Amino acid sequence: MSNQNANMTSSLEDYLETIFEIIEKKGVARVKDIAAIRNVKPGSVSPAMRRLADAGYIIYNQGEYITLTDKGSEIAVKTLTRHKLLYRFLVDILGVNLEDAESDACAMEHSLSDSSVNKLTSFFEFFQSCPEGKEVINKYFSCPMRNGEMKTQDIICKQHEQEQRDFTSLDTLNPGETGTLAYINSDDKKRKQLINMGFLPGSKIFVEKKFSGSTTMTVLLDKMTIDIDVEDSKVLLITKI
Repeated sequence: MSNQNANMTSSLEDYLETIFEIIEKKGVARVKDIAAIRNVKPGSVSPAMRRLADAGYIIYNQGEYITLTDKGSEIAVKTLTRHKLLYRFLVDILGVNLEDAESDACAMEHSLSDSSVNKLTSFFEFFQSCPEGKEVINKYFSCPMRNGEMKTQDIICKQHEQEQRDFTSLDTLNPGETGTLAYINSDDKKRKQLINMGFLPGSKIFVEKKFSGSTTMTVLLDKMTIDIDVEDSKVLLITKI
């Protein structure tokens, strides 16, 4: 967790981040400014300010301007940096829409460890500074897999024909056979449903039960037993093991 102080919650980190941004923009921060940005009533801001003041993160006297202490500023900058890093990754690399990227970055910024921040920063350094990194990212940007736009007949990405692998759909496996999930070849709604069930690229799928004429089959997905519709299993493209 990024909030190393036991008394520092995600909500309080958000308040420190908001105060920092207001001060950077306006020079001073007031309760009403914080409430407006966070879309809450001023009355709900004051208790949070008192908690931050008591913990030594801000200097706050009711009715006066709010200022950050050194340790409050440190946490605010740390949180804001994580937000920017995650937002850039979601938008620039994954292609997430701006609204979702903003809310997702807000949710994740509080739980990102220093180690993960370092690795994510290294990733950006790799694709921005290394020629091979740029080539990899450019290939990814042009690949139809990036946006789930592959058509049923194009189960091999045509951008990477030199790296073709033999894919088959999960429904072709018999009980006792295992495959590694490579791609979910379905529309956005079905993709999200299957991902939420645990079907991720690289997952091992072992077929436990499959009866002729049945509409479902039972699989072991990374140690989880799941019953899946046979029709849904047809969009799970795998490499047999």
